[in-house]
Amino acid sequence: MGAGRFRARGGSLEPNDQPGAATRHIDPHRSAHPGRSPRAWLALPGEGPNLEFEQLLNVFFADQSSKADALRAVANIRLWAEKRNAENVAVARAYVAGEGPFSERAQVLNVVGRFLTEFADMVGNWAEWADKTIQAWPDDVRGAEPDCEWMEKVAARSPRTH
Repeated sequence: MGAGRFRARGGSLEPNDQPGAATRHIDPHRSAHPGRSPRAWLALPGEGPNLEFEQLLNVFFADQSSKADALRAVANIRLWAEKRNAENVAVARAYVAGEGPFSERAQVLNVVGRFLTEFADMVGNWAEWADKTIQAWPDDVRGAEPDCEWMEKVAARSPRTH
């Protein structure tokens, strides 16, 4: 079992020692279903994203630890976003210079690259917000006040609003 692989069970987390608990690698040249071609696999609807984020769990359980631990987790999250975006910038610059690998697939890589870049941006922006929020917490995290204005804003949204 890989470190940090957990599943929710009855309001708590427990190790997920089930087969396939580790991050899956999708090989489009091999079908998930024997006898199906890659084209048939690509025609399947697939599933939505699966968020596996141990550092976020560190923040989620901050009330069981310390403010310093929560801030450290957020700093690591910010670092992750910065590293991803450094890679995203380097790849984009290579394509702009006409030196990107697999240039015949640039149209597809552009679409996926934008998703990955905007995801890293979102994570980095969240980390900045979370750092400021947690900095304002008392040392005993259990005494922190929630951001009710944010919760009210989300509660008023239409589920399709972004």
